[in-house]
Amino acid sequence: MLARSSFSCEERRMDSSERPDGPRVHVVSATCQEFEGRRYYLCGKYFQDSVSDGEKRLHRAVWIAWHGAIQGDHHVHHVDGDRSNNQPENLLCLPGDEHNREHGYERADEIAEMGRTYQSRTKAWHASDAGKQWHQEQYQKTVAALRATAPAACSCCGKQFAASSTVKNSDVKFCSKACKAHARRQSGFDNVTRICGKCGASFEANRYSTRKSCDGCFPARRSRGVLPDSA
Repeated sequence: MLARSSFSCEERRMDSSERPDGPRVHVVSATCQEFEGRRYYLCGKYFQDSVSDGEKRLHRAVWIAWHGAIQGDHHVHHVDGDRSNNQPENLLCLPGDEHNREHGYERADEIAEMGRTYQSRTKAWHASDAGKQWHQEQYQKTVAALRATAPAACSCCGKQFAASSTVKNSDVKFCSKACKAHARRQSGFDNVTRICGKCGASFEANRYSTRKSCDGCFPARRSRGVLPDSA
């Protein structure tokens, strides 16, 4: 399949309407093909000869016999996508990156089709009694590790508490969300610079607070009975 790509680089393919005299591939069986006296056997997706000297893959051997050497960065492509069709008119020599991209398109289509085919089946199986039983068995295998605790000291208040397995090896541990939030505020991680609405001086405040005055003006507002900004 070459419909997606337009190969601007040099490429060579025999015209299927012209079949000059030359060596042809003889199909011996579904797993064996013969070319120029050598037999190539199906190995994975390609026909190969791992015994004789020379080119091991049949489709490359056919191309070399008809057209000569293959450039180092070029691949031999099966035009109709059938790797068992190694006749010379079904072969095309093209740059390796173009070849890889073409098969990448094909693989993407295959994956999308698998998703459409099996997603609903997978969802149905996980919701079935067999699927629920499988999930329960997996949970029982890991529940002990998930619920494991270890003694630890809170990094904020120093209180001893039982830390879960997810934080027991951490350098910083907190016994509660309140301690964690307090430590974050004390670290100044969320501080921003603001301008005092009374004197115009700059000051640091937590980005989530509504405070609008600096430390110098803050007590003066309190002494006049004006409610201070929240810290």
